[in-house]
Formats: sequence, C-alpha cells, structure tokens
Amino acid sequence: MFGEALFRKSELSDYLRQQAASIEQHVGKNVREADLSEPDEMIVSKLLEQAVVSPLHVDFENPTKDAQEHPLLVSDGFGGTVKINGVRATRAFAFTGDKNLFELRPNRWGDYPRGELRRNLVVVGVEGRPDAELLKQEMDRQETALREYVSNSTAEINVHNEALAGKILDAVKRRRAQLSKIENLKDLL
Repeated sequence: MFGEALFRKSELSDYLRQQAASIEQHVGKNVREADLSEPDEMIVSKLLEQAVVSPLHVDFENPTKDAQEHPLLVSDGFGGTVKINGVRATRAFAFTGDKNLFELRPNRWGDYPRGELRRNLVVVGVEGRPDAELLKQEMDRQETALREYVSNSTAEINVHNEALAGKILDAVKRRRAQLSKIENLKDLL
C-alpha cells in the first residue's frame, strides 16, 4: 500500500475555530494608540492579510507520472506469502498553501486519499501486479478522492476567510474603546 492516509489527523473546523478565537489577541497585539488615527477599514485591511488562511491549490492539470518495478508480498494461495515483481505507479501534483492542511479533515469527507508529501508535491500512488487497467482504476480513485478533499477543504476555508473582516472589525472597535478608556483615565488621574 502506498503512502499514508491524508486529511486524517485533526479536524479542519477545530483549526479554523482556533484561528478565529485568536483574532482578539491578534488585534490587541498589533493595534496601538497611534494606529487609531487611521480609519477602522484601513486597520482591518492590514490585519486581514495576516489572518487569512491560504487554502491548498493543487495543480491537477500537470501531474508528473511514474511507474517502476517494485517488489510485493502477495498471498501464495496456501496461507503464506511470496515475493513478486510488482509495480509502483505514482502521480505527483505541485501544490501551494500550508502543507499542514493535508492533515486536517474537512467537514465533508469520504474515503481518505493515500499519499506522500514531498516538498511542494503531493504524490498519490498504487502498488500491485503489473495490470495496467487495475492500476489505472485505483490511481484514478486516489486522485478523485484527493480532488474532493482539497475542494471540500477550500470551501470550508473560504467560508472562514469571508467572515474574518467582520470579526476583525468588531475586535478593532473593542480595541479602540479599550484604548480610549485608558486615555480617559490619564485625564482623570
């Protein structure tokens, strides 16, 4: 069996919730009294760039394909195993985005794609007897599962990102009020 199950270690929704929960801290750390002379929209725009989660972009149109002889252990029909010369076939796709997203399961999911991450490549593969039709069917199934997971992950991330500006704006307004109270305290002291 080739590679490990992708998108399986944690929930993407938990990760995105943690990112949203850190907005208040992000605003508190990055918005100072001097920044308050700028309009809220300008402050939000600057903070939004740092808060957006970049989804995975996989170049499914330009795979690098490979097939090589690969030793396999198969059943000998008598309860044992025998080593044969099999085939390992792979398709490698270039990607951009945070490779850790390949570990996070989106809300919509099915059969996990199996693969390996190599620098900026995600590689799906299959090992088996040198039967081109069966190998291609399994390879297509792995690629389809990968496409579905990337698509579902991207959709969930896009919903998160679309809500960020409003959440940051609310946090900036609270920060503005907090800093204003502190400034007013100076006058009362």
